[in-house]
Amino acid sequence: LFEAQVQANPEAVALVCESQQLTYRQLNRRANHLAQQLLALGVQPDQRVAICAERSVEMIVALLAVLKAGAAYVPIDPAHPAERMTFMFQDSQPRALLTQSTLSLPVGELPLVLLDTEASQQAAHDTAFDANPVIAGLSAEHLAYVIYTSGSTGQSKGVMVEHRSVFNFWQVLTRTTHQHCPSPATVALNAGFFFDMSIKGISQLFSGHRLVIIPSLIRASGNELLDFLEQHQVHAFDSTPSQLDTLLSAGLLERRSYHPTSVLLGGEAISAPTWEKLRSCQHIRFYNMYGPTECTVDATIDLIRDLGERPSIGRPIANVQVHVLDMRGEPAPLGVAGEIHIGGAGVARGYLNREALTAERFIADGFSNDPQARLYKTGDLGRWLADGTLEYLGRNDFQVKIRGLR
Repeated sequence: LFEAQVQANPEAVALVCESQQLTYRQLNRRANHLAQQLLALGVQPDQRVAICAERSVEMIVALLAVLKAGAAYVPIDPAHPAERMTFMFQDSQPRALLTQSTLSLPVGELPLVLLDTEASQQAAHDTAFDANPVIAGLSAEHLAYVIYTSGSTGQSKGVMVEHRSVFNFWQVLTRTTHQHCPSPATVALNAGFFFDMSIKGISQLFSGHRLVIIPSLIRASGNELLDFLEQHQVHAFDSTPSQLDTLLSAGLLERRSYHPTSVLLGGEAISAPTWEKLRSCQHIRFYNMYGPTECTVDATIDLIRDLGERPSIGRPIANVQVHVLDMRGEPAPLGVAGEIHIGGAGVARGYLNREALTAERFIADGFSNDPQARLYKTGDLGRWLADGTLEYLGRNDFQVKIRGLR
């Protein structure tokens, strides 16, 4: 998908990060240069490659290179404590670690590939790297990424997500949140790339849009973030509701010189006062999106101004089924609370190296004719409303979310 955009519009700007920018052709060359290094290490489909990098051009180059090499990327936050990083390295067993020379990491014997080399930068201007790798046997059922999430026990779990699930989610965004954006649009990457919410932005490279990385220092200030979004005339960006509240306080709804086309919300519940503000806004499209990492970013979506006075998480996205089930595993009646179960194209393969937990949380889908189909037990409570939308009622365990993290 990305390579098709390179062929169609090679000189279009693909990526902007502070003072740096790369065209689609330059980004493709740098990713191909790195992919060749990974293939030389013997990387194969379904194997993992870890990426630990600050928000940068190199971070996106690394992600694309891993996918081009046919492997799955494992994003790791450079700010993680050393013991958490060590666990993730040991658990994911990556073939290599892609990182930056400024970072000091507990890598042990892991092969290290530096991203910020002069050779990588020079590759952007070298026609030798126009040729894209061809990976024999690579299919939509191979892994695209393994993202770690902390569960109710606090132990990190690597969620294995396949290419087909990411493809379905990207198609949903194209037909919903980004449908009214110009082509090409400017899309901001807000979420950290070690969270799956980052897929909302990164996947827009498959659509030929311009991806602008929001610097870390700006993300915490509503005023600075709003000025940044206006400076770059960003059409669409992802946000948690708590971060959006800082933008609303900075005057997002009132600013006449700038308003985005679409804002993609997720990661936590929206408060009733904020919901009413967003619902009454006619010049910006605010989408409420819900889903666990185990179901490829989001499983439900809706345009808030089309929804009712009571906050809801919308309706299932295309090729995804959502069931609210009682304690016996039967569908709960309309308006009655039950546990949210998710099936369809977004369901992950399972947890890496956690077969027992995978079997417990990813269960047979008794509502499907496909004997291989599975449902993911979210641990979230919800109920269907009369208009066909789903109301989120919280967790059925002791987890809470703070700024979108559980």
